[in-house]
Amino acid sequence: MWAGSPTGKPSKSLAKVISRTTSTTTFEVSLKSGPPHQNRIHLASIGHPLVGDRLYGFTGQPLENLPGLPGDGGYFLHAQFLKFKHPITGEQINLEAALPDGFS
Repeated sequence: MWAGSPTGKPSKSLAKVISRTTSTTTFEVSLKSGPPHQNRIHLASIGHPLVGDRLYGFTGQPLENLPGLPGDGGYFLHAQFLKFKHPITGEQINLEAALPDGFS
């Protein structure tokens, strides 16, 4: 399991606010480096846990009663753009997926 820690591996996310309501904030996040769950941990640690996330709370730490497990779905998270180098050919791969209903 992963959590925010001053002694953890370095990681970097760039988050831009897209919109706000009284109960939610929509971010565009670019992950520059880091471990699994990075986006969930980083946003939770600044007081913006993912809507529906049953694992990470407002501190970036796993919730005390652990109602969720890593990999549980149900939270509002969508990868609209993915860019990476193909592990065998080295070719740049660019993928795009439209936002699902409810994400706009």
